[in-house]
Amino acid sequence: MVLVMVLVGLVVGRGVESQTLCNMSMGELVACRPYVSRPPARGKPASLCCSGLKKADWGCLCTYRNNNMLSYYGVDPNLALQLPSKCGLPAPPPC
Repeated sequence: MVLVMVLVGLVVGRGVESQTLCNMSMGELVACRPYVSRPPARGKPASLCCSGLKKADWGCLCTYRNNNMLSYYGVDPNLALQLPSKCGLPAPPPC
């Protein structure tokens, strides 16, 4: 899940909707960002975020786990790990 947030951080500045990363559209990744940055948004994440997480390629996301861009974009890995459960999704496989 931390990887999803790395990806969110990586795409925030790009703004290109037609691109995908790890089977998530840029729009889906950006929709998750408020829930993984401090202070985090409250409540259930946006449906666009959750639908992206549901179909995400977790193996691909795991490749971003140690990427320095997480902190650069203000992504909190602990908040990122909470996203699947906040969306009512099963926990992703471990990286």
